Amino acid sequence: MGQSALIPQSRTYDTLESLTRKGFAQATPVSPVTYVPVSPEKVLTARYESEKKRIQDRAAKLEEEAQRDLDALNDAYLTFIKDFPTSPGKDLAVQERIWVIKDRENIENNLVELIKEAESKVLRITKPPEPGSKEPFDPFYILGMENQNFVYSALKRGVKMRWLSLATEIPTFVGLEIAEPPERRYLEKDQDITEKFLLVDNHSVLLNLHDPMSPAYGSVALAMRSRAVSAIFLDHFERMWKQGRPLSEVLPRTKLMVEELCEELGKVGLSGTEVLLYRTLARTGAITFDV
Repeated sequence: MGQSALIPQSRTYDTLESLTRKGFAQATPVSPVTYVPVSPEKVLTARYESEKKRIQDRAAKLEEEAQRDLDALNDAYLTFIKDFPTSPGKDLAVQERIWVIKDRENIENNLVELIKEAESKVLRITKPPEPGSKEPFDPFYILGMENQNFVYSALKRGVKMRWLSLATEIPTFVGLEIAEPPERRYLEKDQDITEKFLLVDNHSVLLNLHDPMSPAYGSVALAMRSRAVSAIFLDHFERMWKQGRPLSEVLPRTKLMVEELCEELGKVGLSGTEVLLYRTLARTGAITFDV
């Protein structure tokens, strides 16, 4: 066997012992010792499961360490701001809090609660989900139909809303049926918006966090109830708002882009019916806000 494997005879048994220790061979308890090969699939599967468990254990440990660091940071922050005077007003006892919210449904529920509790204003910076996103129904971009009534109710009770997004959302944002929608402005370039957040009544912020494993946003949010933090986000929002363009300036160009795209769709083989359907959907989205 050593000759057929091109292994020197003096090393044959050493190599067989090594294979046995690694699980690729089994030795029979007889003399002379006989070695029997083990299926590589069996060995590699066991090794894969072992390595998988090791990685999972390590990931769980890292998550625990990250949570401990976050708790320590939160405690340090609360200690730091406890002596800061609160802003005058009826809500002097706003409790300073920071916490992490995971998963799309939990984020949307928290966002809805903030809108339901809003008394004066709701400010939002958002952008359409990235192409190929695993979360096409991003709550920072569009709420579920069953929750949009809370937006309408807030508007009816006098809450002022301003929403800033990208111009690319106009032909795809379908279904916001309300006589007086939130005031909107738009930015042209994707890189103009580097964060997504909701700011309510100068004391609560819900910030979407990026997925650390990709350039996309993840289903993780940082909720902050703090007047000091909210003041920072308010200043940022107002500066971004000044850069935004109103719908009346952006919509004509968007309609032209839709028509140009429809022409190209016909050239690449889409049927006339398919192109017509796309044009109808796009126009519906754009015209919804054509006031």
